[in-house]
Amino acid sequence: YVLGFYMLREGMNYFWIYMGNHYIYTIGEFPVLRSHLWSLAVEEQFYLVWPLIIFFIPLRHLPKTMIAIVLLAIASRYLFYSSAIPSLKPGLAYILTINCMDSLAIGGLFAWLNHQFAAKIKQQQQNIFFLFIGSLILYYLLDYYMKTAFIVPRRLIFSISSVALIALAVNGF
Repeated sequence: YVLGFYMLREGMNYFWIYMGNHYIYTIGEFPVLRSHLWSLAVEEQFYLVWPLIIFFIPLRHLPKTMIAIVLLAIASRYLFYSSAIPSLKPGLAYILTINCMDSLAIGGLFAWLNHQFAAKIKQQQQNIFFLFIGSLILYYLLDYYMKTAFIVPRRLIFSISSVALIALAVNGF
């Protein structure tokens, strides 16, 4: 108790099984010394589910499935942030896996597109560069002018700019 180890033990079972984000959401605050572990929980939950999606969804339906996941995550975030229901805890909604899936699915969609259309993507480097710059400008303009209303699309726009930057790097821009 002297060194504060009791704070580490509280709720630790959630973190051992990579459910720390749900624990944080449930208690309504970030625990001392473990607040950064929510993103690791989201990643691990994604790595458990994503291979099943890739394995069980037919290849021709994979892009539509990824787009549907992006839209579902955006709708979920909108539901959490626009809800007047206090039990939804809008201030902590961003740590739940469903609300992070758009970023992860956009990365998966880019990987699929790059696998299927590598030559075409390489030819579009200039357009991808403008997408990258445009999405960054949009991100910072919306962040500056729309502080509260910008919460829902923030992660999506940042993910698009990140994927565009990765596409430029992969193809040697």
